[in-house]
Amino acid sequence: MWLAAYVNAAVSDDRTGEDEVTLRPDDERGLRLLMALLGPVLDDAPLGFAVFDDTMRYLYVNSYLAALHGLPVSHLLGKSIAEVHTVDYVVAVQDRLQRVFDTGEVDHDADLDLSTTGDEIQLMVNRFPLRDPAGAVVGVAVTVQDVTQQRKIAALLAEQQYLRVQADLADQLEQAQRIGGLGSWEIDLRSGMVWWSRQMCRIAGMDHVPTSLRDALALVHPDDLTIARRYYEALSEGRASRAESRMIRPDGTTITVLSAGEPVKDDTGAVVALRGTAVDKTAQRTAENAARVARADAEAAKSAQRVDRDALVRLQRALLPASIPTITGLNVGVAYEPANNPAGIGGDFYDCFAIGDGLFGFTIGDVAGHDVGAATTMAQVRAAVRAYAVEDPSPGSVLRRLNRLMLNEPELVMTTMLFGTYRTADRVLTYSNAGHPKPVLCRRSHASRLDDRHGPALGAIERAEDYPEASLRLEPDDVLVWYTDGLVERRSTDFEIMTGRLCGILAARMPASAGDLPADLVAQLVREEQDDDVCVLTIICGSEAG
Repeated sequence: MWLAAYVNAAVSDDRTGEDEVTLRPDDERGLRLLMALLGPVLDDAPLGFAVFDDTMRYLYVNSYLAALHGLPVSHLLGKSIAEVHTVDYVVAVQDRLQRVFDTGEVDHDADLDLSTTGDEIQLMVNRFPLRDPAGAVVGVAVTVQDVTQQRKIAALLAEQQYLRVQADLADQLEQAQRIGGLGSWEIDLRSGMVWWSRQMCRIAGMDHVPTSLRDALALVHPDDLTIARRYYEALSEGRASRAESRMIRPDGTTITVLSAGEPVKDDTGAVVALRGTAVDKTAQRTAENAARVARADAEAAKSAQRVDRDALVRLQRALLPASIPTITGLNVGVAYEPANNPAGIGGDFYDCFAIGDGLFGFTIGDVAGHDVGAATTMAQVRAAVRAYAVEDPSPGSVLRRLNRLMLNEPELVMTTMLFGTYRTADRVLTYSNAGHPKPVLCRRSHASRLDDRHGPALGAIERAEDYPEASLRLEPDDVLVWYTDGLVERRSTDFEIMTGRLCGILAARMPASAGDLPADLVAQLVREEQDDDVCVLTIICGSEAG
């Protein structure tokens, strides 16, 4: 019994001539000596400590470990694990103690769950061998640390991190849906609850989620209810499905929505939920309808042998706005002259329209080519501009969406364009340029070209997303000229020289009047044979502005 000898050696200096004590684990005097040796050091230690002999009996246990078991120290000393603990506890610890005895290896940082009086305690246990001078394992010492609170705190921190990651992912998903114009939805068939993403609410023009499928179907155009019901029936029967239907927003506007969905099944194969995505196709369908109308008109003219220059010019003029809205503080003028070529039709266009709340949109563009295809592209692009601007009037956003539309529609022709918005409240014009000739500003009798950075022409470059915006606060008597390249591009004259002539004409006309300025610019700059369309839009800030 080396442990007993070790204690005797440790206390030999305190002997008073008595015979040498042979300490055995069941010797009460020996246990007292062992506890006398270890107690001062370990009895009040802030972690559990125990020593076992090779029969799995407690030779020593401190008060911390006894308290973890809910037992007094005296109830444990000299008894085996099986005598004082439950079967489950004996199974959990005895084999690992025996392994230390058998192998002499340390059992590091073992986890142990302990249930006492209904509380779950998580312990970290270390078991290491005690050896005699010859190196034989004669006992096992055990340290026990209560890590319940640390584990709870670590679990809470991990949960917080998980929730933060989930929130970040949800925010990134919402941003991706907003950028892509894609909304998502889900319906729990067991509870009837409906979930919509924020982008789905934006598409529907709502600030809240419908409470049931019936409420969602109430938004569907009456003429498309059959389509919508068949769509949801197919999903409920376990089949993926797609449907395009019209939706009436709470503000009364009608949009076209393409929805794709799939069923969600449980382990038994029963459909328990429906989920899917939806995208607003209104702008695309409007543009497609406008193109179809334009094509139909052209085909009708061909069949009646009326495809002459005047008819095509009338068609193009019909595709341009019939009037310009009245804008407080501004005088807006336009001029359009078709090219002198056999086709007699091109893709130059302009537009000015109210967006709402004192915000107006301005557009001028040039579709490549001089044929019916250029004119139909013009009609589709012009319609798309209006639709996109109502959803998000940011000029850069409108051009980015137009570029994606043109890349996805092979029949559309490359187009240069300026698009801007004007706020009457502060007279600020914000615009973005897609490869178009830069505007000219005349202020206090000095005219110059605005050299803001622009993006590529629409439909020219795959994945082009960089359409920077510039802002200009108009002052009284400012004259801003937007134009297509037919005004200043000549085979015989340098572009910079022609732009300089434009600036000179503007400076000489100050103060300008909007009524005849666009036509006067065309008359003075387009004198020789004209082989390209010309479109001019002038914006004059009134003298009373500000």
